[in-house]
Amino acid sequence: MLWDAGCALARDERLRLWTIEIEGRPISAQIFLAAGGEVSYWLGGFDETWAASKPALVTLLAAIEDAFARGDRRFDLGAGGQDYKYRFADAEESLITATLVPAGVTNWPARVSVSGRAARDRITSQMTPEQKQLVKKLLRRSP
Repeated sequence: MLWDAGCALARDERLRLWTIEIEGRPISAQIFLAAGGEVSYWLGGFDETWAASKPALVTLLAAIEDAFARGDRRFDLGAGGQDYKYRFADAEESLITATLVPAGVTNWPARVSVSGRAARDRITSQMTPEQKQLVKKLLRRSP
């Protein structure tokens, strides 16, 4: 299914794959989806041995330049406030969501799950990016 979807999207240039190769070997690959004049950064990766050269940023810059050369109006870097995104962005939009849980005694597991996520979201919305990175680092270390 993914292969078929990818082929169909690529044929219409709605799936865009940008890569950097050194001596025939890929060192960066970034995937973007495009439709209706908007492009979304979907997924990417790079060879750590080339990290000092910032191949992911170079590839991302090429994709952004290409998108606007094609006439795309908006380039979405995805959720989260990572530093590299602020280097490219000139605006930031918030996505507001709501979770609805039907009333009733049988829905208590859903309510417990939602309340836990809501508490986490309230806490993290008040943290700085540095504090979030520290928590992530500590969680990676825990067994």
